[in-house]
Amino acid sequence: MNRRLKGNVPIRRDRRVPERASDRGGRFAGEQPGLRVAPSCVGDAVRAAECGPGVGRRLPRRRVTCTGQAGVLGVLPGIIGMLQAIEAIKLIVGIGEPLIGRLLHFDALKVTFRELKLRRDPQCPVCGENPTIFAPIDYDQFCGTQDDANVPGISVQELKRKMDAREAFELIDVREPFEFEIARIDGAKLIPLGEVAERADELHRAQTFVIHCHSGRRSAEAVRLLKQRGFANVYNLEGGIDAWSDFIDPTVPKY
Repeated sequence: MNRRLKGNVPIRRDRRVPERASDRGGRFAGEQPGLRVAPSCVGDAVRAAECGPGVGRRLPRRRVTCTGQAGVLGVLPGIIGMLQAIEAIKLIVGIGEPLIGRLLHFDALKVTFRELKLRRDPQCPVCGENPTIFAPIDYDQFCGTQDDANVPGISVQELKRKMDAREAFELIDVREPFEFEIARIDGAKLIPLGEVAERADELHRAQTFVIHCHSGRRSAEAVRLLKQRGFANVYNLEGGIDAWSDFIDPTVPKY
């Protein structure tokens, strides 16, 4: 990429399961102490552009994506992985000074390391004197990755049948313009998710709409927005353009 990302980007939430506060000072199971890095997910940078800057800012529900879909800065996990391996060897062999009680920060854009010393917070709900959190939240529910019965959907096979039968409907693509340039379904109209609410008046409420994105998550959110504005015949394309490429048209690039 020739273009540098400007501003701060949200830190990804750690999905590792926390142990009880009495065990290992409340650190996450399987985590090497002090080793954290953010961001490695390119999708976080994309969401930062949509949601505004702010390190540590929580992403809106239902707009969190996975690294398999959004991609990562390839070398970064390798660098951090080597550091984690070194820490594991030090702890097993009993040599050196492990990063216990310290936080190592790596800035890949500047290739600099910083070390932060952490003090235990007695009020911490995980590792404090009176812990109240002993298990992670339901991330599927928080991120909106579970199927929503309130969002009607159709399969890519049904969409293909509608196209072949020349049924009256409009296909709306709610991905970002750069994604639209990479791959698209013929006949789709581009209205990025962030513009759906303000551009809803461009659409006729009596018409039937099929909404799609990359995997079906953003389009599900668009379906909810349109239904809130009085659109009755609006459907989410299950699996998005990714499923279209897998099952209908393999010439559509995958990304």
